[in-house]
Amino acid sequence: MIVRCCLLITLLLAVVQSVSGQDWTVELDTEIYFLEVSTNGNYMFYGVEADDDDYDYKLVCRSIETGEQLWEHLLAEVEQSHIFRFTKKDLIFMGDGDEYKFINPSDGKVLKSIKIHGEDFDELLYTQKNPQLQSSEGIEPYYVDDIGIFYFDDGFQILDLEEQRIIYDTDDTPSLVEYSTWLDIVMIKPTSGADSVFFVDKKKKSLVYKAPTETVEPHSMVYQGFIAHEGEMLVYLEDEILLVDLEKGVSTASIKVDPDDPDVFLPVTSANAMFLITSQDDIQRFYEAKSGKLLWETEEEEIPGIVDDFRFVENSETGIMLVYDSDGFTTLYGIEANGGDVKWKQRLFEQDDTYVPGHKKEGTTLMAIGAVLGSIAANASGGGRYRYRPNWEAVRESAYQSKASGGYAKIIEFDEKQVTIVCAGQIYNELFKEEDPDDYNGEMIVTIDLKSGKVLKSEVGEIIHDRDVQGDYNAIKQLQSYKTKHGHVVVGVYDSYVVRENGDVEAFNYGNAEESRGILTGLGSDDSTNAVFVCDYDEEWYDYWLLDVQTTPARQLLIARSTSQSVVASDTVAVVHTLYITDESIALCPLISKRPEAGDFDNPIWELSEDDIDALDVGGWDDADKVNEIGVGITGTDQNDILILGGDTFAFVDRNGKCKWSAEWDIDRKYIRLRPTQVKYFWTYSLGDETGVVELSCDGGLKASYEISYDDSQVDVTENDDIVIADKSEGNIYCFRIR
Repeated sequence: MIVRCCLLITLLLAVVQSVSGQDWTVELDTEIYFLEVSTNGNYMFYGVEADDDDYDYKLVCRSIETGEQLWEHLLAEVEQSHIFRFTKKDLIFMGDGDEYKFINPSDGKVLKSIKIHGEDFDELLYTQKNPQLQSSEGIEPYYVDDIGIFYFDDGFQILDLEEQRIIYDTDDTPSLVEYSTWLDIVMIKPTSGADSVFFVDKKKKSLVYKAPTETVEPHSMVYQGFIAHEGEMLVYLEDEILLVDLEKGVSTASIKVDPDDPDVFLPVTSANAMFLITSQDDIQRFYEAKSGKLLWETEEEEIPGIVDDFRFVENSETGIMLVYDSDGFTTLYGIEANGGDVKWKQRLFEQDDTYVPGHKKEGTTLMAIGAVLGSIAANASGGGRYRYRPNWEAVRESAYQSKASGGYAKIIEFDEKQVTIVCAGQIYNELFKEEDPDDYNGEMIVTIDLKSGKVLKSEVGEIIHDRDVQGDYNAIKQLQSYKTKHGHVVVGVYDSYVVRENGDVEAFNYGNAEESRGILTGLGSDDSTNAVFVCDYDEEWYDYWLLDVQTTPARQLLIARSTSQSVVASDTVAVVHTLYITDESIALCPLISKRPEAGDFDNPIWELSEDDIDALDVGGWDDADKVNEIGVGITGTDQNDILILGGDTFAFVDRNGKCKWSAEWDIDRKYIRLRPTQVKYFWTYSLGDETGVVELSCDGGLKASYEISYDDSQVDVTENDDIVIADKSEGNIYCFRIR
């Protein structure tokens, strides 16, 4: 994978030479219009002016291994530079004259040419996006995976760049367009200037559905205007839901909806089909998406309210339905999936108010789409969402401001025997007759038997932070959860929980439960195996924890304890030691895997005193006013060494504390081309007008530092661990090959 930053504008003097600190440098004496590096990291190409009376430009290809020029290709024109790129097969895709061309980078041979829609590339359209139209894009070449879309004066083309062919060619030319993607389907929706909406399967590389916009125009207020699964698609229009057979490319049926009635329309997936469940007038109706056939409906008031979630249970005839009831309760139902009969119900909690759901945007009447659920699509990113209340997978965008504003329920694990749910609301007391209501605030993780609906086990706690309680460190107001390979991690306001697939819950608390309880804030997850969060528990210390869920039981690992908030980078997760950071010193201690106690930091492996830090001249690294600012604080390397990043200087300390050095940098953190990125035992960055390469070793240091204008620089880190830096101001291309 290539890490890309910025656009190169110019370079100077054409030679290849060896320069101390890097493998090779190329200097040119002419402007470069574009520069690309292949995905495999073997080649780079760029466009420059040609020294030829018959041609204005040329394409030059070089080997990244040696910097040697392999070939050049003369071009008639190159005004539309965005069209030049590498395909996934690492062929060079370019425009020349009146053709798209696919070129072998090793020898420059044209493997295939395709006629463009138009006389020449002067007709290729580039228009700027209107910032007032947030959902629409300007008209310009658009790429998704290896599909390219190109708009001309009198039509547009959809190309398969992998197989070098035209997918679709039309005379329609929109002036504004909106794109949306669900799994493998891409919607091209002209919002002005064309009269059709197009759906392209990016996996099959084909146009799977086309319809006129006067009859098919996905609803503009829906986050996701269509849902596709197993050859079927639902398109959400203003007054109907269109059912589309993607294999045949035709609409098979539609379900009428009333745009003035705030119903809920929830797509549901099984392993090989898609369905639709609706909530209207306290009646739930279940449709087959392929035909639009009504399979079953409930009796009036049998399941009163709005369906928020429905799951098919594999190897079971039971479906799980989570409903916000009209009477203010939230209830889980066990449903006979084929007939809709209620097998059992279990009330989970009641809200202060009846469900005022953000299933519609405030002041409007819109149908709602919930998350697409099921054994396949449950792991897809996002679902159908309205601007006022997205589904709970995007919980940070939620309209709910605090736990008192209604309620919260999320299914996080289930199988054919049981389901585990995170709840937050006024807990229905009959669930917990043996519990003292004063011992909990109405929030819990509960596991329910799918055969009977009875509660098997529960873990009560404080999960969602009350908005009126302020913590020193950005205390959470919404539940944060991370799905890992070994279960869910739920980060509550005071405790964190690991929820295994079998419903087992492991609870972890922080700080001193009697004197001071720690307020937690989730920072993210690492490769779907761990979760990282910070705990502010006494207005003096900030503890950075990694919850390792690969082991059973899970392990708490203390990354760092600091007197400054946000001083430790959130991606410092390769933990083998614990950092102890005060205003005067930095120490590396044996790894702590429990709540710290007095004396745990008394015998560090090494320690930097205030004098040591002053000698390194790393000023500003502990500045609490620079919360989350790139380039300030402490981060760990992949080798478990330490980097201390100050305002004007950064320092290296090896994991044993035996060697340390510092180097100056002059970076502008407001402009980030490439945030500090480790490449084996090197480190590279492009922040503001400075780009640098650092060797992370005892004998290392700042190997190179370039003053490059933010607008005129480019950095590529290739899969071969090569660092390619383009410098406009000095007219150089530098290559560092990290072996």
